[in-house]
Amino acid sequence: MPSQIKVRKFCGPACVGLSRKTIRTAPWVTLVCPSLGCGKTFEVQQGQKGRRKYCSRKCQNANAHALNRTGTAHSPEARQKMSESIKGKQLREKSSQWKGGRFLDSAGYAHVMIETLPPVSQNTARRMTPAKYIMEHRIVMAVSLGRPLEKTELVHHLNGVKDDNRPENLTVESRVEHSRKHRETEAELRRIQGENLILRSLLGLSPTDGIPTSSRCPTKGATPWGLAPCPVSPATGSRTG
Repeated sequence: MPSQIKVRKFCGPACVGLSRKTIRTAPWVTLVCPSLGCGKTFEVQQGQKGRRKYCSRKCQNANAHALNRTGTAHSPEARQKMSESIKGKQLREKSSQWKGGRFLDSAGYAHVMIETLPPVSQNTARRMTPAKYIMEHRIVMAVSLGRPLEKTELVHHLNGVKDDNRPENLTVESRVEHSRKHRETEAELRRIQGENLILRSLLGLSPTDGIPTSSRCPTKGATPWGLAPCPVSPATGSRTG
């Protein structure tokens, strides 16, 4: 339009961008990329000279690990010597974090380090798992039977205490039989708890009367009427919760 003759100089936005790229209003500086294997030259504005060092983000990321490093990097021979000098000095009994090679998992089952077992038990354990630790009740049962356990064979604790791994407290069962026994045990526990609640109501007692606070289990034995006491272990006479 005639009114835009003095205002408009370019035919479109693309030409405006091209014109701005060729016009430099500030001095530019030529730098060499210090990245190993690159060496490209690139130009930056005078104000970016102290901030920008690399020609691209790729070269910057490749050298990011060396930004905070001081001194000279160790040679592969020096790394190998350091590794051999420290090897074995923090293993097992020499470590401050050594717990005897046995721990309890979040479910209450005991795990043992295979390297701490007798040689015969180690051979049996290696045939059952490639891991560093093995469940204690499974290796105890395997040694008692004189053969490795199959993956389909489950070990059942007779008294319900998961870390009581005496041979006389363990039996080998199939997955179906093991699930059936647990359902029967849980049904029997619910029946006893129901009878206990009925007796308490006949005596005029609340579901928690006479139960010390320290003996209540916050996660087991919960009923709609309150918290029932945790089951008592027949072997030890102590509560298993």
